[in-house]
Amino acid sequence: MSIKIRSETHWKQYAALVTIILMFAVSFWVSSRPAGPPFPQWDKVLHAISGGALAYTFLAFVKKPTGAIGWMLAVGIMFEIVEVQFVHPFEYGGLLQYLLDTAGDLAVEVIGAATLLWFIRRKSYG
Repeated sequence: MSIKIRSETHWKQYAALVTIILMFAVSFWVSSRPAGPPFPQWDKVLHAISGGALAYTFLAFVKKPTGAIGWMLAVGIMFEIVEVQFVHPFEYGGLLQYLLDTAGDLAVEVIGAATLLWFIRRKSYG
């Protein structure tokens, strides 16, 4: 299986990649603040935005939008694996709570990606 890379990469995909990097930076910064997050579900909002931006970035490298969601999910899983190196699962209240948070993070990443790709498709064909 080979991945064909399109000859053009749109500037919006570079902007999406920068958005992802900024989201990871904001996520780590907010996590390290002594005051805590600004609102209860900030983490899920960041994951949804990052999921959409990451899927948009991968659109240039896949044949179908579902492939972009698959690659986005792979990167999301890798991020969660790296995150466990910095945040001990027991800071979440135990391993079960950590796994539930991880599943929620990945779910909202998929929702964010699917929503953005739906809007793109609707704009393209509507």
